[in-house]
Amino acid sequence: MEDKRIAQVGSLEVDIREVVRDPRGMEDQIQEIMENDFVEGRHSNFGGWITLLPDAADVAELDRSFLSKYPPLYSQQQEVCTDCPSGPCNLKEGQGVCGLELESYQGRLSLRKACRGCVSQMVATRELMNHALKLWPEDTPVSMGDILSISDHAPAVTVLSGIYPKTLKDLNKALSYGEAQLAKLFQASYCGTAPATEFESMVLHAGSVLLLTMGVAEMLKISCYGFISAANQELEEIEQFPPPKVAAGWGSIESGKPVIAFVGDDFLPAWCAIDRLKRDGSLEQVEICGIGAAGDDIIRFYDRCRIVAPMVRAAKAIRNGVFDVVVASPGCIPLDVLSEAARVDSKAIWVGHYAPGEMADSTDDPVDKIVEALVSGQKAVWIRDVEKAGEVAVKVAQKVQRKGDYVISDAEAVKQAKNHKKDCDVCSMECPVGLPVSKAVRQLAEGNWEAFFEVERGCNFCGACEAACPSNVQLRDIIVAAERKQAAAEKYVMRPGRGPISITELLQSAFAVGWGSIPAMVTIFGCGDAHKDELAWLADELLASGCMVFVAGCAGAEIARTFSDMKKKYLFEQYPATCAARNLVNCGSCSAISQAVPMYLMLRPSGGIPLYGSIPPLGDSINLGGAQSVIIWGGLPDRMYATAAAWARLGSTVIVGPASSVGWKRWLVGNRYDRSRWWVYHGETGKKREVEPVPEHLIVPVETVEEALTMLARSVLTVRDYRESRATHLEVLIDYYERFYDQLPEDWHLVVRSDFELPPRHRRRMVKLLEQEYGWETDGVKLKRAKHRNGELMTMSEFAARYGMEQGIYCTRLRSQMPLRLRDSIQE
Repeated sequence: MEDKRIAQVGSLEVDIREVVRDPRGMEDQIQEIMENDFVEGRHSNFGGWITLLPDAADVAELDRSFLSKYPPLYSQQQEVCTDCPSGPCNLKEGQGVCGLELESYQGRLSLRKACRGCVSQMVATRELMNHALKLWPEDTPVSMGDILSISDHAPAVTVLSGIYPKTLKDLNKALSYGEAQLAKLFQASYCGTAPATEFESMVLHAGSVLLLTMGVAEMLKISCYGFISAANQELEEIEQFPPPKVAAGWGSIESGKPVIAFVGDDFLPAWCAIDRLKRDGSLEQVEICGIGAAGDDIIRFYDRCRIVAPMVRAAKAIRNGVFDVVVASPGCIPLDVLSEAARVDSKAIWVGHYAPGEMADSTDDPVDKIVEALVSGQKAVWIRDVEKAGEVAVKVAQKVQRKGDYVISDAEAVKQAKNHKKDCDVCSMECPVGLPVSKAVRQLAEGNWEAFFEVERGCNFCGACEAACPSNVQLRDIIVAAERKQAAAEKYVMRPGRGPISITELLQSAFAVGWGSIPAMVTIFGCGDAHKDELAWLADELLASGCMVFVAGCAGAEIARTFSDMKKKYLFEQYPATCAARNLVNCGSCSAISQAVPMYLMLRPSGGIPLYGSIPPLGDSINLGGAQSVIIWGGLPDRMYATAAAWARLGSTVIVGPASSVGWKRWLVGNRYDRSRWWVYHGETGKKREVEPVPEHLIVPVETVEEALTMLARSVLTVRDYRESRATHLEVLIDYYERFYDQLPEDWHLVVRSDFELPPRHRRRMVKLLEQEYGWETDGVKLKRAKHRNGELMTMSEFAARYGMEQGIYCTRLRSQMPLRLRDSIQE
C-alpha cells in the first residue's frame, strides 16, 4: 500500500486519497489545491471530494436530480433510426433491433446535437494550443490576471477537470481531457440504448466539456496572445475598463484604404497580419474588419478593428462588396464564403483544416507566388498556415484593384420589384422569422425603400424568400442595397471584451445579490440572427430593473448598436462595466462565454465550495439559491445548444427564443402542479421537505422579448431566497406581468412563505387576494393562517415548518452534499 500523502486543510490533516479516487501523477497539484482552496469548516462538516477528470457517470448524481425535476420534453420526434446496418427501425412501432426505444432515440439525437455544438470550438482551441506550443515552451506560465487567486485562476477549466493549470503543459492536459470526453460522448450518441434521461445527462456533460474548452481558449488568448484582461487592473479601474471607444459598424470604416475582413472562429490570421503590418510600419494604411468571433477577439488586442456583422450575417456583409480581402476560418455555422466573395471580386483566403470544395492546397507555395496568383485574377486560395495566410492577406490587400460598387442599383431594384405578382405573399410565408417581405417589395415597386429598411434589420440572409419567389426577384441583393443605403449612419461604439471576473470584484456586490438589492445576475447570448433591436431592448430593460447584465459572443456588438436619443449615448457608454447593479459587462467572444459565469465564483467565499472538480455542489447550490439566469436569443447554431446545457448543469435557468423556440426539439421543463418533484433534504434534520416550484424550468422556450423577461423573473425565484430577496423577485415578476399582460402571475401564491416576503407596494392587495381567492386567513395586512398545497389550513409557524425552507437553513437535493452527520440517516 502506498504511503499517505497528507494535505494540511486548516488544522486538519487529510490524506489526499480520501478526496480523489486516483491521484497518481497529480499528487503535488492536488495537495496544493487542498491546502489553498479547501475550507476547513466545510471539509469538517461535509467532507470533500474532487472529481478529477470525470466521465459523465462520475457527476451524474447532479444530472439525475435535475432531470427528475425537469424531465426532457421532446417535440418533432424522429421516429425512424438509421444509426446502424441492422436498420432502419421504425421506433414508433416498438423497440429497434438493438433494444432502442423511441424516447431514448430522441435522447441520442439530443446528445449528437450537443456534441456537434462542441466540435467547432474544440477544433479551434486545439489549433490555438498547437500554435502556442510552437511559439512558447510547454513550461510557460499561464494566468488570466494578477488579482486572481488559486480559487478563481481558471474556473471554467477547474470546476470540471480538477486540474490547476499553471503552465501550457497543464492547459494542454485539460484540453486533451476534453477531447477524450467528447469522443466518448460522440460514441454514446450512436451506440447507447440507455433511457432518455441518461442521454440527457451526457448532454449536460457535453455542455461542461464545451465550457472547459472555452476556458482553455480564454487562458491561451490572455496568457500568450496579449488579450486585455480586467484581472490585470486595480479594482477601482475596472468600472470603466476597457473604455467604450471601439468604433464599429459600416460607417466606421475609413474610405480610401484597403480593407481586410476576418471571418469565423480563428483570430490567428488577424493576429499574424496585424503583427506584419506593425513590423512594416503600415498599420494605419489598412482597415481591419471582423465578423463573428474573430472580430470580437481582434478588438481585445487591436482596438482599431471594425466589427461589422455577427457570423450569421457574414454572407450579407461580404455581398456588400466593401472588403478587398476576406480571410475565413470555420465558425459556428457553415458559410459559402468563396462564392459570396467571388460575386463582389473580394479575394478569399480559406484557412480551415478541410478543403473548401475542390480547391487545391496552397500552404506550401511561396508567398509571392500566391500573392501574384490572387492579384492576377485567381479568386481564392486555401492556406492552412495562419502566419502565411496573414502575410498573404496584407500583401494582396495592398496590391489588388477592384471595380468599385457591387450593389444593385436603385433602378434595377425597382424594376425587379415591379415584376412581382401583386397578390403573391410566398416570400413572407417562407421567411423563418415572419418578415413582411412581400409588403416591402410592393412598396419598393413604387420607389419607397422604408419597408425594406425594416426587413433588413430582421433579416439573417438565409435566402428562403428568394428561393421561393416565383418571379425570380433577387431579394437578397435588394436587402443588401437597403443595408448599404443606411451604412454611413451605422456607426456605434462598444467596449471590447474584458475577460475574467474575479472573486474579489464580485464580493463587492455579494450582499446586494444575496439580499435582493440586485434582482438577478443575467447573462445574454445571441448569434445576431434575431431582430437587431431585440437584444439591446432586453439588456436595457434588465439594467433598468437593477440587474447585473453580462454579454458574450456576437450579442455584445448587437447590443452596442442602440443609441439613446435622450442620453445621447450608445448603450455601453451609458453603463459601467463592473459586477454591480445596473452594470453592463462585455466578456468577449464565444470563448468568453466561459467568463460570464459569475454565480459559482460567489459560492467559493459564501459557501466554502472549492472550485476544483466540484460540478455537483455548485450546480445544486446555484439551482436552489442562485439568482442567475441566461437568455439565449435568435435562431441558434448547435454551439448554443451545448452552451445551454453547460449553464443548465450549473443550475441556471436557460431561456431560449424566439426562432429556436420552434427549431430546438428538446426542453427541460418543470411542472408546478406535480408536487412530487418539488422537494429538498433539510440540512438540519435530513428529512425531505416540500418546497415551492422554483425555479420552474431549466431550459425553456419563449417566443417574444416580453415573455423572456417574465420567464426570467420567474426563474430567479429560488428555494433558498431570503425574505428580502423573495420580495424583490416577486416585485419584479409582478411588475413585468402587469406591464405586459395586465394581470398578476397565475401562480404567485405558491411562492409566498410569509407576509414579510410580499412587496410593500403590492402587499395590501396580495393579502386580500390570498384571503378571498386562495383561502388564507388574514388580519389586516398580516397573514394568520396559510393554506398548504394539500388543502390543509395551518398557522404560519406550522406552515413554515412544512412548506419551503426557513430563512438561512441549508438544503440540498443531493445525498452527497448533506452534512456528514446526517448522510447515513436521510429520511425520504
